[in-house]
Amino acid sequence: MKTSSFSRSGADPRAVAISRTRPKGWTGRIYEPLAPSWRLLEAAKSGEIDEAEYVRAIFRVVFTD
Repeated sequence: MKTSSFSRSGADPRAVAISRTRPKGWTGRIYEPLAPSWRLLEAAKSGEIDEAEYVRAIFRVVFTD
């Protein structure tokens, strides 16, 4: 597994999107259970939580839910 971006790996047939939104025209696979919730994204963008708390929250989603 590796991380990338839509612009870099969007044409790779093995690419899987794990984001809440995707670029217009995305035709690849999608796996939303690994995407952060809208609430978590809003909290991170607004500064309500810092990067460390964001990472802890993502780990909880991926490894316990």
